[in-house]
Amino acid sequence: MGSNVWGVKMLGMLWGAPNLDDRTKARLKNRIANLLHDQLSILPDAAIEDSSGDLNRKAVGYVYSYVNAYLKARHDLEPSYVCVAITSEVLAILFPRHNAAEYSQFLMRDMNDRLLESGKKAGDREFQDYLDGSNAVPVGLARIILEAEKVNAVRA
Repeated sequence: MGSNVWGVKMLGMLWGAPNLDDRTKARLKNRIANLLHDQLSILPDAAIEDSSGDLNRKAVGYVYSYVNAYLKARHDLEPSYVCVAITSEVLAILFPRHNAAEYSQFLMRDMNDRLLESGKKAGDREFQDYLDGSNAVPVGLARIILEAEKVNAVRA
């Protein structure tokens, strides 16, 4: 029996998380986008790209990990194509200059990027703190964007 459970879990990892219907996905992406939008409300013109048009990899990683942690906590979903799809749509809501397909391509291509990984660690940690009640108002996404704006201002 133990190996059967392991086999089912392995197939789940290979084939992705259980399917969510379109209505549930839409509700999830809007809820998560609203949580993240609250973080960005302190920034007048939050942009996810620098003056050259390059995406802020750390911010994308943060959003990916925040979405992943939310899906894991609320729906027991592990990272999968569903997480990438929902993350891409959340990013497109928050930063409409790019569409969801562009964000998906970026995530699939650069998932192991050093800065993306750094953002993923921050997003996961902050969502866990939020759940534990030790961080009532996550602000990591805004902080990451502000840091990037400072670096861009120095370069200019």
